[in-house]
Amino acid sequence: MEPPPSLVIVPLALPTELQALPHICHLINDLLMPRRIDGAVYNELDRVIRKYKSSRLWTVGAMDGAAARGRLDLLKKLRIGRSVGCSRAAFIGAARNNYVPVLDWLHRYYPTHAKPSRELAAAAENGHLETVLYLKPHMARENTRPALEIAARNGNLAVVSLLLPGPVVMDSVYAAAAANGHAEVVQLLMHNDRMQHHLVVLKKAAEFGHTRVMELVIHQCRPRDIKAAISSAAGGGHMPALRMLLERVPGGVTAISNAMVVAARKDQSFAVNLLLSRLDPPSESMDDKKASKIQSAINDALSEAVKLGHVNVARLLVDRTTSRLSDLLHAAAMNDRVGIMELLLDVAPSKNLKEPLHDILKIPLTYAVGRGSIEMAQLLVTRFTNLDKTEALSMAVLKNDSEMINVLMEKSHTKLKVDALLTAAMTENFDRVKDMLKVSDQDTISSALAEMSVVDNIEMVKLVLENCDHGEYDSIFTRATEENLCVLIQLLLDEVTPQSIMRGLTRAAVRGHIEAVELLVAKSDAWSINYAIEAAAMEGRVDVVTFLRDRCDRDSIENAVKKAKASGYTEVVK
Repeated sequence: MEPPPSLVIVPLALPTELQALPHICHLINDLLMPRRIDGAVYNELDRVIRKYKSSRLWTVGAMDGAAARGRLDLLKKLRIGRSVGCSRAAFIGAARNNYVPVLDWLHRYYPTHAKPSRELAAAAENGHLETVLYLKPHMARENTRPALEIAARNGNLAVVSLLLPGPVVMDSVYAAAAANGHAEVVQLLMHNDRMQHHLVVLKKAAEFGHTRVMELVIHQCRPRDIKAAISSAAGGGHMPALRMLLERVPGGVTAISNAMVVAARKDQSFAVNLLLSRLDPPSESMDDKKASKIQSAINDALSEAVKLGHVNVARLLVDRTTSRLSDLLHAAAMNDRVGIMELLLDVAPSKNLKEPLHDILKIPLTYAVGRGSIEMAQLLVTRFTNLDKTEALSMAVLKNDSEMINVLMEKSHTKLKVDALLTAAMTENFDRVKDMLKVSDQDTISSALAEMSVVDNIEMVKLVLENCDHGEYDSIFTRATEENLCVLIQLLLDEVTPQSIMRGLTRAAVRGHIEAVELLVAKSDAWSINYAIEAAAMEGRVDVVTFLRDRCDRDSIENAVKKAKASGYTEVVK
């Protein structure tokens, strides 16, 4: 096949600097050029055909397009000398546009591509009686169902009439007419059909609220059929249809209960309210089985409303449920239903709870963190400041969820903030620690520094220390010497006063922290060292005394020996 001539518009549309690059023009031309010229053929664009017929394909699309446009003359011309032919689309296009002569010609010359049921459906959809009359005699009754469904759905009485009698099973045809409120079509179908389809019609009409259609069959329906339709009307929220059905079955506890669950699932609060009014509240005088059924339906309906976030429905049911509030709270959090959670928290004080509400809400808070629901977490921590956030905050840190961490830390006590900060530090997540430090107060930072023994990375300790107020350095240093936090001591040695170093050496010596003592001695004067050895001797710290002995004068050593004897530490004296 020859390469196609270039499109004239391509070089004209390109910038001047690109026009000199032939391969650019070729690529763009190839991108824009259609692979087939079927459209030119069935629109008889002779100039285009002459220019591109040697380089572009003709396919079945040429005849398909001609058939859809009713061009029988062109179809005959295309058939001569060509083996490509047409596809099934040609038949459907001709039927859809009511070209009976074209359809007849296609059936004669290309019968293997025919699909009469689809052609009939296309004609029925557009209400083409001539095409329906042409196709119907050549088809079995069972094959007319798709066309009948379409005509019934569209309410095309004339087409439906032509297609009758239809297949043996007509449920879907009745359903299509009833669902779209075509009462005349339903009447016609019933007049021409010996089988009874009252239940199908009633349920579909109720589902879409077509009371006029319902009136055609409701008098012939049995009570159990009417009960079966109640759920359909309730689920669609069609109040006139629902009232019509309820008037026919004043009892029907099971049907009404089932319908209430369906209505709750579909967020039909008006339907739920109406159905509730038809059910007596469970009481001691009521039959146990009946009471249990009603209560079970209320609980199930509320459960559906909670899971799906239907607040108006839940508000109608929450005061009448016997479900555990904790289960409902968990379900609301698991499904991220913030509006439902607010409602449940509002009614919680009126419920008899076996455990404090803030304890129950620990699990919902972790669900909120797991789902990344900021709004849910904010609601819980704002309403309950004493809520235990330990597990939730740890989870947020592990998830690296900075926004969630900020929400939880803002409402948390210092110990919890410290634990979260240490968790992030131990995982060496520098970015996370930086974000947490931005929302941490000095209390939290200094408390975290005091527990930095769990962090091995000195750069991480430096990062936390850099965010601490310099005025806190002396007190932090003192705590570090007491806890033997050598990394922190080393970082602060040049930042604190000599008095802090003296106090720190004494505190470390008294506690036997030899590693801290070794660091502090280098920055301590003779008086501080002499005082430290006496304090260590009084507490029986042999390792510290041994280390400091060579750095002390004779008087200090003698004083240390006396104090060790007085305290009963003979091993120090030796």
